Amino acid sequence: FYDDYGHHPTEVKATIEASRMQFPSSRLWVVFQPHTYSRLSELFDGFVSALEAADLVILTPVFGAREKEPMNIKEPMNINEPMNMKEPNMKSSVAYMTHEDLGASMQHPSVICTDSLEDTVDRMMDELERAGWIDEEWDDNNDSEKAEDEICGGVRKDSELVVLMIGAGDINRLGPQLMKRLKGTGIGS
Repeated sequence: FYDDYGHHPTEVKATIEASRMQFPSSRLWVVFQPHTYSRLSELFDGFVSALEAADLVILTPVFGAREKEPMNIKEPMNINEPMNMKEPNMKSSVAYMTHEDLGASMQHPSVICTDSLEDTVDRMMDELERAGWIDEEWDDNNDSEKAEDEICGGVRKDSELVVLMIGAGDINRLGPQLMKRLKGTGIGS
């Protein structure tokens, strides 16, 4: 599991390519949290292209930062247009793209859009189980050593999984939440 601060398509693409080079035979999952609606909208096609190289793409909601409501924010001013003196750094109101728009635009066979970081952890656990990385009988509420010993046999040891959590928002909280849920499964240890 790797946490990366990338929030531009060039950075995302470079991180994915470097991971492919470092772990050529591993399955590569990318959990991406777009940082600001305006950046996602402005660089939309670049993000679509950059994420295509992953085996599984999980898209979390946009971390809006200063842009709290996607339908009520302003687009940054184009430096080639005349300045509006009433709102010197803004121009007309626009509707920006969301993580769901990004997922719908990808031609990728495995894209999941989540509703929150908590939902992302739940969906990742589901995908790990579905892919055979976690035994179906595993109970994530059981922290006993006995459960840990029993479940380790159910984790696929014949291949590797690399998970990249990429973004500049609060996605850095995802890794610790996921590690807590994975305790006792033999993954990530």
